[in-house]
Amino acid sequence: MLLISAGMLWFSSQKLSHEAQEVFDTALVQTTLVVQSLLPDDLEEEEYEEAESILFEIQEQYSEQVLGQEKRQNDRNRFYKNDIVIVIQSESGRSLVASHPKSTELSHNKEGFSEQVVDGANWKSFSVFDKKRKLWISSSHLKETRTEIIREVAESVLPVLSIGTLLLCLALYYIVRKGLSPLQKISRDLQSRQSNNLSPIVLQEFPKELATTLASLNLMFEKVDTAVQREQGFTDDAAHQLRTPLASMLAHLDALPEGEVRAALKHNIGNMSRLVNQLLQLARLSPKSQQSIVLESVNLNDLCAVVIAQMHPKALQKQMTIELINCTQSEVLASTTLLEALIVNLLDNAIHYSKSGDNLQIMVDGSDEYGCISVIDHGPGISSDEQKKVWERFYRVNYSQEKGSGLGLSIVREIATVFNGQYALKETEFGGLTVKILIPLAH
Repeated sequence: MLLISAGMLWFSSQKLSHEAQEVFDTALVQTTLVVQSLLPDDLEEEEYEEAESILFEIQEQYSEQVLGQEKRQNDRNRFYKNDIVIVIQSESGRSLVASHPKSTELSHNKEGFSEQVVDGANWKSFSVFDKKRKLWISSSHLKETRTEIIREVAESVLPVLSIGTLLLCLALYYIVRKGLSPLQKISRDLQSRQSNNLSPIVLQEFPKELATTLASLNLMFEKVDTAVQREQGFTDDAAHQLRTPLASMLAHLDALPEGEVRAALKHNIGNMSRLVNQLLQLARLSPKSQQSIVLESVNLNDLCAVVIAQMHPKALQKQMTIELINCTQSEVLASTTLLEALIVNLLDNAIHYSKSGDNLQIMVDGSDEYGCISVIDHGPGISSDEQKKVWERFYRVNYSQEKGSGLGLSIVREIATVFNGQYALKETEFGGLTVKILIPLAH
């Protein structure tokens, strides 16, 4: 706003200076032509003195009408009229009549406007050549006088113009801000919404001009909510329907003799059960379900110990150990059930993809704002190009020897988002993968 005001003032000052110069130039032309019209057709040498008195009279009138009779504001005590000269010269350039002694120092041998420097002073002149009388007739202004007059006019006009411009800018700012306030309110409302909040915007709180746009936005919210609920409903129903036959198949495996077939079936049923459980977890993280999630203070250290005990038998099957490293005691704001599912998925992934005999580590750390869980393994790791992709649903690393569902880290991401947390991957020193989760502390 200040830049706009400054630009307008600069433009106004330049325009004022240009227009003032145009006025001065017009005055030079008019003065020269008036002098030419007042001269007798057969001007004799003895009439030069009379002509000179005419010039003084014209100069006096010009000074009163155009430049005024006020003295300069400096200490030189000279009238503006002393810096305006009129001169008549012969065709050869000899000065015949002059309104001021300094006029004789000005030469006029070119029609139209010209500029000259005499004794360090800049002059602007307008000259005409009277072919009938064989005379050069010209009038000149001291450019310093022009500049001073323009400055005095600017000093009287620009302050008022500055105040007016500032008031106009403030008025425009207020009008624009008031006009945009409904849009800003919509922006704040959308930014403050949780990702699971697809409720319609209340139209009565906004101007009628935005009613059509907001109605379209509410219709989009409704369609998205319907599509999400349809997807989550199908996932939930399918997962529930699959749990029963999977449990029955697992029970019937006991009737089969030991061997490779039984081991392969048991392994595949275990993978399917893991997939079904993960689908159910995703269903519980649907937008509608998130609205009923209650966040509470949860001790990270205690919960990690519980999960390690829960996952210990599965780790033993691959001769693995799980180590808990407590760097600090952290109380985070989370749901105990969901946070437990997050840690289970991280450990399950680490066990699933690491080599037998590996030592897995869970490190609990924290900062002033976040509690941190880091699950560290020494498996094949994930390349930097694929580290962003593995957070997507059903994405699996191609070169992994173990086949998973591609949902584990996706579930971790969804749960961390519910807690307003952060998540990241990095390579473990000497090989492997470290998954780091940050969750806000319960202050």
